[in-house]
Amino acid sequence: MKYRGFTLAEVLITLGIIGVVAAMTMPVLINQTGDKVLETQRKKAQSVLANGVKMLIAHDGDVELSDTVLKGCGRNKDCISGEIKKAFKIVDDNYSSNSAFNTKYTFDNGDFSIWKDSGMDYVFITPDGMIFGISQNNKSSDSLTVYGDINGLKSPNKGGKDACIYLVTTTGTVVENCPTEFSKTCTASNFVVCNKEECQGLGSGFRWINYIGAPSNHGYCTKLVTPPGGDLRPRP
Repeated sequence: MKYRGFTLAEVLITLGIIGVVAAMTMPVLINQTGDKVLETQRKKAQSVLANGVKMLIAHDGDVELSDTVLKGCGRNKDCISGEIKKAFKIVDDNYSSNSAFNTKYTFDNGDFSIWKDSGMDYVFITPDGMIFGISQNNKSSDSLTVYGDINGLKSPNKGGKDACIYLVTTTGTVVENCPTEFSKTCTASNFVVCNKEECQGLGSGFRWINYIGAPSNHGYCTKLVTPPGGDLRPRP
C-alpha cells in the first residue's frame, strides 16, 4: 500500500490559513486577557482604598469618616498629607518631581490630566504604583471623592479602563466608577458626584442610598446592576 504525503503547496496553504486565523483571533485574546488583568487591578485598588479609609477612621477612634481629622482638614494639603500617611504607605506625593502627575488620560470626550483638571487637593502614589487623588475635600461634605489610576504609568491610561473615580461614604464604603467620559459634574457616566436630586434625575438605573439615621440628603448615588436571573440591585 502506498501512502501519499502532503505536497508543498498543501502545506503552505494550510500554514497560510492558520496564520490568517491567528491574526484574527490573537488581538481579541490579548484584549480579553488585558481586560481581566485590569479588572483584578481595579478590585485591588478598591480594596487598598477601603482598607486605608477604615484604618484612618479607626486611628482617630471614630466610627464615621465625617468625624475624622482628615475631613476637618478641608483643602489644606499639608494637613491632608499628614492624615493620609497615618493609614497609607506612600512612595511619592511630590507634584514637581514625578512625571506620573503629568500623565494625560484618554476619554471619549477628549484627553485630560485628571490630577490637574479635577480640583485635586492631594495626590499620592502607593508602593504598587497606584495613584490616588483626593478632590475638593470640603468640610461640609460627609463623603470623599477620590480619583485613581489603578496601574500608574502603565497603559492604557484610558477612561473606563484604568482611570477610575471612587466615592468614599461617611461609613467607609467605597463606591467605584470608571467612567468613559471625563466630567466634574453629575452625569450617568460620573454618577459618584451626584447629589440626591441629580441622582434621582438620572433615571431608574440609579438609586440614592441614604445613610442610616441621617437626613434624607445625606447619602450617595449608586448604579444598579442586574445579576443573572435577578432584579436590579445596587452595585457592590
